[in-house]
Amino acid sequence: MLAADNMQGRDTGSPALRKAEAYAVNSIKEGGLHQQAERVFFFSQLKFESRQLVEKESSAVLIHNGKAER
Repeated sequence: MLAADNMQGRDTGSPALRKAEAYAVNSIKEGGLHQQAERVFFFSQLKFESRQLVEKESSAVLIHNGKAER
């Protein structure tokens, strides 16, 4: 199931990832591991931040032996 073509990859936050997550959790519950799983597995909500580099307003300098080199 998890490797099936209809899973369409599992990018972070994607519907396919949530589908795979639900499948794994349900498999654990159906396998009778629910009691133990609650003590081991948990879900966390994470906030992701992103940055975008503006190349024309950016520069990089390498400093080696006290000498700066672009």
